[in-house]
Amino acid sequence: MPILLPRFQARALRRVVLAAAWPVLLSGCQQAGRSASSTPPDGGAAAPGPNGPFVEPPPGEPPPVLFAVVSRPWPDLAAASAALAALQGAPALTAGYPAVDQAGAFHDGAQGFVVVLGKFARRPFADGLLAALGPAGKDLTVVERSSRHDRLAPALNGLDGPRSGRVFSGVPGVDVPVLAGPGRDAGGDGRVVPDGALVEVLAVRETPEGRFWKVRAGAGEGFLPASRLLVEYNAFPSPDGRHAVLGIPVGCKPQACFWDYWLIGKGRQPRQLLSPGASALPFSFSEDGRGVAYATSDGRLVLVEVERGAVVGTMDGTSPTFVGARVFFRRNGVGGARDEVMIAEPPAWSPRLVLDLPGEPHYPAALHLIPPAIEPWGRNLIGKFYRRVVKDGGVDTTLTTVLFDKDGKILDRRNEPL
Repeated sequence: MPILLPRFQARALRRVVLAAAWPVLLSGCQQAGRSASSTPPDGGAAAPGPNGPFVEPPPGEPPPVLFAVVSRPWPDLAAASAALAALQGAPALTAGYPAVDQAGAFHDGAQGFVVVLGKFARRPFADGLLAALGPAGKDLTVVERSSRHDRLAPALNGLDGPRSGRVFSGVPGVDVPVLAGPGRDAGGDGRVVPDGALVEVLAVRETPEGRFWKVRAGAGEGFLPASRLLVEYNAFPSPDGRHAVLGIPVGCKPQACFWDYWLIGKGRQPRQLLSPGASALPFSFSEDGRGVAYATSDGRLVLVEVERGAVVGTMDGTSPTFVGARVFFRRNGVGGARDEVMIAEPPAWSPRLVLDLPGEPHYPAALHLIPPAIEPWGRNLIGKFYRRVVKDGGVDTTLTTVLFDKDGKILDRRNEPL
């Protein structure tokens, strides 16, 4: 992927940044280095649902490995489909799962397909889900694999071998037409595939209109737009597991890759398109799972009540983080020459300024795809702000690290050269 190399650079640089900021964090935080939400929910391995959803908030950067709960390999799609049907009603599962993927992505050298019940950045969450599945999980296992996603832009799986996809209609329950060729105006012979059906994926075609998948549909073959097939997608469930943000890869250009981002419930119903064809979607669920805040590519922050799918607030901003009932977010200051941190809270969701930082913001791809969110850090929160500084005829980057309490009060601030 064109953006893969900068992301590895960003991860290495963030480790340096964190080391430089360590004295700041220790000075303001008795529990530095761990947020309260970074451990499994109370009740862990015993109680699915609201008392133990086995869902962790997405980390601030891609984890080095993921722990996936997967089935044993199945030789063909029919067998994997039967296994999927037996598992998908389990109450412990979160929105967006289960899925079917290549067996070789999880079992070295394996052929065929596996059912994926969930992917986690921490082993205790995967073990908790496995235990909560009870007898339904007797043939499942936890597999450690290199990270295939981050919260902003899910990565594509480049493995060779058979692939599968689940048909994803724009409207639940509505059949999707099979196209004769890789183009939206290619027409067809009247064949359709049902919403939610599993189909075998034979090839991918990249076109000026976007990505199309060649699939086996019934007795013949045809094409589906990438937006209508869940292939190598990623689901990021809410803390209560009842909803998820779903990222569907729809194609790449030389500069970046793009996804359709949806808000879905269990069984992928209901489904609400949040941001089509976006290269990133900064978002945050509220701690009770009832709200989600997300930022669009045009700099608009949107607040949604997830049960109704109703928009309850919009404002300028990006990089949201829910802290209790409040949402912290960032936005550009006057003329784009400042960084601002804002708080909005119900019921009015009127933004309130808590930080106005002067200086020229500097967020190249090698540092961050977007300005980093204000993240929980122990009992408090931290924000990282990069600045472009012209010095001795050259250009340097400096980092300002700010420590906030959960009311937005500034506790400490330090500047470090990079």
